[in-house]
Amino acid sequence: MVQPQTIVVVLQETTELEAQAAIPESQMPLVSLGDRALIRIEGVPDPIESHVTAVSDTIDPLTRTYLVKMPIPNPNHLIKAGVFAHVEAFPAGRAEMLLAPREAIRVEDGRARLLLARDGEAVLVPVEVGTASDAEAEILSGATAGETAIVGDAARTVAPGMRVRPANPAAAS
Repeated sequence: MVQPQTIVVVLQETTELEAQAAIPESQMPLVSLGDRALIRIEGVPDPIESHVTAVSDTIDPLTRTYLVKMPIPNPNHLIKAGVFAHVEAFPAGRAEMLLAPREAIRVEDGRARLLLARDGEAVLVPVEVGTASDAEAEILSGATAGETAIVGDAARTVAPGMRVRPANPAAAS
């Protein structure tokens, strides 16, 4: 006997599959609807060209990721539903982006601050950080182009308020 709400049969259409990728929340500014994507699946010789069709509005509280979806054409039914894939998204380029060296950014009490040299003094400026790599981070607000970031050993030892001068004055102009 089948009870109400019991799933008896699951129908699955495999002519077009959907790739779902969990993207770290730190990368949120990068991925948008319509962005190009390449999907690589083991056993499928060539990467599959796709695009982002959905970007979740919520962050998973356990993994701190959000879901992005892309269609995968599968006319010959060569790809099985549920396989793992390597997804590479190519965000649409931005005209301009302000970058700062990662070593000049300090995170204290959950807030990002950029260590700058302003008028011969070290200043810790609150900034909003966007996308980050190992070497650089995108600065969305709080600093402007042309300012001098304090890097190297000084980034770890200089305190706000200390007097500073460029190690290479020609590079500071």
